[in-house]
Amino acid sequence: MKFMKRLLPVLAFIVFVFPLTAKEKQYDDNDIKRILYLKKPAASSPVRYVVLDKILNSKQLECIYLGTQQTLTVSTSNVVPMMFYEDSSNFMITQYALYGIFTRQKPNLPLGLAKINNDNTGRVTALSNFATAIRDIQNNISHIRKNFPPNSNDQANALADLISKDKTLSLIKQAASSGDWVLALTLFDNYKTDVIQLYTRYFANMPDVIKEAQLNCADCENELLLNFANKLQQSNMRRTLFLQIYPQARGLWSQSPPSSYEQLRNVFIRSMNSYHKLDKISRIFTPQDWGSAMLDSLLLLEGSRCAADLEREFDDEMRRLKKRSGRP
Repeated sequence: MKFMKRLLPVLAFIVFVFPLTAKEKQYDDNDIKRILYLKKPAASSPVRYVVLDKILNSKQLECIYLGTQQTLTVSTSNVVPMMFYEDSSNFMITQYALYGIFTRQKPNLPLGLAKINNDNTGRVTALSNFATAIRDIQNNISHIRKNFPPNSNDQANALADLISKDKTLSLIKQAASSGDWVLALTLFDNYKTDVIQLYTRYFANMPDVIKEAQLNCADCENELLLNFANKLQQSNMRRTLFLQIYPQARGLWSQSPPSSYEQLRNVFIRSMNSYHKLDKISRIFTPQDWGSAMLDSLLLLEGSRCAADLEREFDDEMRRLKKRSGRP
């Protein structure tokens, strides 16, 4: 892939972020310019992300604070090697950050990196806006609990007004309409659990309120399912061209649309897993597998502004394969 210029050792990256307790890695020249996470930052700086510049010995590394020219020497035992390099794209970093949010990974090191990396995908801003909307709900719930008698009509009316003015759902729908289903489903999955739990936790004795919040959530879920099904059922030139070259090819991209949210969650996981595997599949030696994984990845991304490079890479390769096959 163009956005990953170096081949990554497969065994070293079975998971996309090393756990903080991972076995100490042995660094070599392939790791130069790799981004590292400091377990314990230097006393003089709170910055956690650095770029490997030189390997001094098996235990000491010379690094540069990300985005600066300031150097520091760190112990290999104090760093977590990330799969990203200094020139890794913002799109790639946010892909892993969103996957970490969706799968509730802690710590989510790619998310921390995305927040300081001058993101140009719009995803970090969307996450920030979503977090602000969630905080507003939390603050309003606290206000309602404090200022209205428990289980009263006044409290119920205040909660109904809060639910009707919920801004989080519009942010989810906006992400979906822009074609970024990775972002949309990540936001919705958090809403479906975290926000609904706020109502069930604090207003268990008010079933009408909980039901209203759940109906709001269900309406959004059904809209997402319908819109995603419509997206998959539309004619798609990339899939059509790929099947012309490889008529027997099948993948997630060729399956029927999901009919339930659990199936849609499964599509998310499988599509993202295909994205994670792209650097381990050779488009030269196994072009069909590579192309199918690309189509799986594009299921959640095609048409979004952040997927332009991925789409271009696929299209260039398909043109090359079509020319090689002698097809008109």
